[in-house]
Amino acid sequence: MLNLFHRWFRSITNYSKQYIFAVVEVAVPSNSNLVHIYQVIEEIGQQLNTDYPDVLEPTQIDGIESLGESNLLLRTLTKVKPGKHLQIQRILRKNFMDTLLREGILLPASRESSED
Repeated sequence: MLNLFHRWFRSITNYSKQYIFAVVEVAVPSNSNLVHIYQVIEEIGQQLNTDYPDVLEPTQIDGIESLGESNLLLRTLTKVKPGKHLQIQRILRKNFMDTLLREGILLPASRESSED
């Protein structure tokens, strides 16, 4: 009976902690003004913390995740209530994109190939 039970469940996530991190990575051009971008991300995180009760602390910048030829990948962490990380990640991605575009910070172009 136990064997059958394990076949149904491949992974189990424990949401019993008091918080979980919503992790969002943001790609920005490598020649960007990081001080300005960090300030913009922190402002977005402060506003998110004010607007959403599921957010426990403002967004933090964890640092540069990777260096690409034309872009940098920044990693952000936002402490949220258990089970709310996916929703907050989606909101953050949209807020990052909208704000960075409005600030004139161009997001790197997609590398998807298209067939004509």
